[in-house]
Amino acid sequence: MVGGMKVRKGKISIGEVILSLGLIMATFGVINYFTLYEPDMDLQGLFNWISFTILILAIGIYAVIISLIKRLDNIEGKISAIVIELKKRKPD
Repeated sequence: MVGGMKVRKGKISIGEVILSLGLIMATFGVINYFTLYEPDMDLQGLFNWISFTILILAIGIYAVIISLIKRLDNIEGKISAIVIELKKRKPD
């Protein structure tokens, strides 16, 4: 347990990387607009940035869902193998 969260062992999926990239982009877009760090960013520029960020987030969410489905299929296969093994061991 680190900070009250369970640490998951394993690889980081590409979906998680894309999702975090989209969240970082969204944060920088909002900061850019409200601090006017980039003077060229008007309302239309903000909407363009938001639409691009939503596209990146959608791709990331899709990839995360696909990786979760693959992980669940793997777990389901392991559970069915355990059930079959237990049925073989059951005394008659």
